[in-house]
Amino acid sequence: MRAARTTRRRGARRFFLLDGQWYEIGEAYLEAIRSQVERLIIGTPSVDLPAWVLGDKERDYNESVPDLRPGYVCFDRDNVRTALHRGNGVEICDLLSPDDVLVMVKRAKGSDALSHLFGQAVVAVQTLLHSPEAMDGFARKVAAARPSRPLPEGFRPSRVVFAILLKDGTNLTADTLFPFSQVTLMQTAKILEAWGVEVEVIGIQATAVPPSQAGIRHLAA
Repeated sequence: MRAARTTRRRGARRFFLLDGQWYEIGEAYLEAIRSQVERLIIGTPSVDLPAWVLGDKERDYNESVPDLRPGYVCFDRDNVRTALHRGNGVEICDLLSPDDVLVMVKRAKGSDALSHLFGQAVVAVQTLLHSPEAMDGFARKVAAARPSRPLPEGFRPSRVVFAILLKDGTNLTADTLFPFSQVTLMQTAKILEAWGVEVEVIGIQATAVPPSQAGIRHLAA
């Protein structure tokens, strides 16, 4: 079965599909966005993440990372609650890297999932920067999960990494990232960078074989 197209051209005009509706976007504007997206998609990631077994759900992947990459901490759905953020609280990150980078993880088959991811990052960073209560709560969670190395005194987020498994392992580039997601990514990066937070976008490699089985097959070969 052929995948549905998410972009179309009519002469010099270009359209993209979002939630069942076609929207027009100017070619010059799209090219300006593309150049920014190319800047954000890092060929040599600053974080070391394992491949994603395609049969695993997002939470399964996040919970597996600390076992495969010592020093990482999983905070998927382990939210920080404050007087302002009651109820579900705020999800600060899916993973915290050994050098305290906030990593936001998403398996995305469409632009809506990435819009949620980018929005999560803005809320998380804004909360840490402006809510001492939230920062204290996050610091306590890190200290409990990683007693040997809690967050440093005066910690503030300095980098956010968006780690994306695109569709079923499609290589993440400015060409394969959904056009609407390119727009929202650029807007998100502008906000975070204005707050002094670097933004990095990386693609997660996909595999059909769990790492443990891959090792067994290698030894048997």
